[in-house]
Amino acid sequence: METLFRRAALACWASILLLVLVVAGFSTSAPHPPVGKLALVDRGSDLAIERAAAIQVAAPAAPGLASAAAPAVAPPGGPTPPGRLIVPRIGVNAQVLGVGLAKDGSMAVTSQSYTVGWYNRGPAPGDAGDAVMTGHLDWYDTSHAVFYNLKQLRPGDDIEVQRLDGVTRHFRVTTVTSVAYNASVPGLFATGGPARLSLITCGGTWDARAGQYLQRVIVDAALVT
Repeated sequence: METLFRRAALACWASILLLVLVVAGFSTSAPHPPVGKLALVDRGSDLAIERAAAIQVAAPAAPGLASAAAPAVAPPGGPTPPGRLIVPRIGVNAQVLGVGLAKDGSMAVTSQSYTVGWYNRGPAPGDAGDAVMTGHLDWYDTSHAVFYNLKQLRPGDDIEVQRLDGVTRHFRVTTVTSVAYNASVPGLFATGGPARLSLITCGGTWDARAGQYLQRVIVDAALVT
């Protein structure tokens, strides 16, 4: 049972990241080279590998990319990373970790049930475009991870992002939608236009045959301050 739960959690997270990289191709502009064909990585025999590996891209990765999720650090002249995400309605007050691409071409993920990953290859919260954060629905150590109640958000709800420059950005939820796990979502990961925030987690029913949850919950929010 423990092994099945671990595989369910990994499959959910891997599928989120698959959605992330697929929809990234729909951005209005691409600051990074497009990735190649995607393939799931799950060797099944090494828990450490399963925790770290989620998505492998066929295209070679650029040198010098971060290999794991880590506390975000503001790069000189770059976007100011978020440090904390607060969502009052669902009781979330979580540390945000920058999530990039590993040197082997795989996408790094957070390895804790209680942290949130920010896609640091896209906009920072409050900057032009769509800043994207993902969190676990469940994980190895719990059936109620950081974004377990994400689907309970409603239009008008407040989302607060505390950035590392000391500035707090507030967003107001505009839509809460559920889409198929392999759906393409126009506008997600846009690198221009009004400042927005998207929060993503797994949803729907668990399909044991497919080895994943069949839907993704996506919360879209617009900048208000």
